[in-house]
This record gives sequence, structure tokens and C-alpha cells, in this order.
Amino acid sequence: MQLMPKHHRYNELPNEKLTPTRPIPGLPIRVQEDHMTELRDAQNQIPAGHAVRDGLMQAWSLSNTLSRHDMALATGLAKSRVDQLIREATERDIVRRNKAARERVARHMPPV
Repeated sequence: MQLMPKHHRYNELPNEKLTPTRPIPGLPIRVQEDHMTELRDAQNQIPAGHAVRDGLMQAWSLSNTLSRHDMALATGLAKSRVDQLIREATERDIVRRNKAARERVARHMPPV
């Protein structure tokens, strides 16, 4: 299975001090910095929302409690995109479970 993760969808931008590079004349820099920070905070909420949405679609797909067509309708995405997101979430889970299994086995292996 070829894993093609879209991790950028879940990445947050760094939590760092932001300073305007093209400040608005006559407006205090502090106000502009506050707006930049508020905008960065709003941007960083998006990845968490994507992760929750993708997890819900995967769970409901696995439990057969909501059709993919209705998931697409509810999210405003094409059904093919819903299918892709569910497949990617499942692939990430497989990688995570395999890694955890390898770590458990390694703990019980005799020292080399």
C-alpha cells in the first residue's frame, strides 16, 4: 500500500511573536501585532478541525452509520474527496498501529 499522507492539513504554524512587515501608518504597531496574533490563532484552529472531521468521517464510515454521500453533503466536499480523506485516515491508523506493534515486540526481544 502506497501511503501518500497529507500532513500539511494538520500542521499548525509556529506560536511566535509576529511583527508587521508593512505596518499601516498611523495605527499603533501593538494593535497590528494583536491582530496578527489573533489571525494566527484562528489559522491554527483549522488543522484541529480537519483532524476531528476526518476522524468522524472515518469512524462513521467504518461503523456504517452515515453514507459517504451524506458526509459529502454535510461537509460541502465532493464524495471522491470524502473517500480520499477516509482512505488517508485509515492509512495513518494502519501506520500508527504497526509502529506501536513493532515497539511492543521490540520491548520483549532479547538484547543483541
